[in-house]
Amino acid sequence: MLTIIRAIWKPLSAGGLILLALWTFSHIRYQAGYDAADSAWKLKDEKRQTADALALASAQARQRDEEKRRRDETTKATDVANAQLAKARADADGALRAGEQLRTTLSAIRRQLAASETSKLSAAAAGGAAGADTGILLTDVLGSADKRAGELAEYADRVSVRAQTCESIYKGVTGTH
Repeated sequence: MLTIIRAIWKPLSAGGLILLALWTFSHIRYQAGYDAADSAWKLKDEKRQTADALALASAQARQRDEEKRRRDETTKATDVANAQLAKARADADGALRAGEQLRTTLSAIRRQLAASETSKLSAAAAGGAAGADTGILLTDVLGSADKRAGELAEYADRVSVRAQTCESIYKGVTGTH
């Protein structure tokens, strides 16, 4: 057996070296291909991540712009509402002063009616007393009605301005002008 081994060791060694060289070459080529494919995928992944980051930043910027636009619309509508409320308050104050003047006039009329009836003692004056009482009652009712009408007008102005403000803000925020 030793003679057989001595006779074939050189070709076996040469074949083994050739196989080892072929395996080494194949492994190097496989590794080079694997590394090239891995690099390509890493490059694709980096490009995708960059595109995703840019898309996210763009979406966030659009959302911030939209939020700012909505806030500006809300602020503008609130400023308009505040101006309308100030005008309504000024109008209500004017109406209140006019109502006070009316109540003062009505009070003077009531005093005149009461004074004119106390000086009469006749039967005809007693019949006129009912008319005076009615006049006094009417002046009281008119004064109360005017005061209540002023309160209701002021309330209606506030509600109207708030409703218009709400509608304006809604239209501004939703973009449905």
